Amino acid sequence: MSVVKETVRAAKRPQRVPLHKQNIFQAESRAGFKRMWVNELPGRVESYELAGWALVAEETATHDGQAQVESQMSSVVRRVVNKDPNAPSRTAVLMEIPLDLYHEDHVAAQLLIDEQERAFDKTGEMRSKDMYGDINVSHRNEI
Repeated sequence: MSVVKETVRAAKRPQRVPLHKQNIFQAESRAGFKRMWVNELPGRVESYELAGWALVAEETATHDGQAQVESQMSSVVRRVVNKDPNAPSRTAVLMEIPLDLYHEDHVAAQLLIDEQERAFDKTGEMRSKDMYGDINVSHRNEI
């Protein structure tokens, strides 16, 4: 095949985007909000709503500029997250929370982690007297 024919054929092809560079869960950001995809499992979306997250109901541009197709039953932005034909179908919904609440939750979570870490002394032993039992970890060569 000639170089000219190959160049013409390549010009007619749509631009290729390798699979590893595609991000099907990318959604348009909204100023002042944190967005994330949440699996629609029993009670999971409701838990996020109780924590201040809201379902995103507007059309959202994706990485390829196409608007997310909305369900006929609702205007909530959804994606199929499990396309394995041997597994039950699973969807995720796009949710968002104001950034100030998002950061407030992360600070509270870090404070809890810090408190739990302070419960250990420098040797890694729990300081609490309510603990019982022991564990001994050693390297195979030390036995």
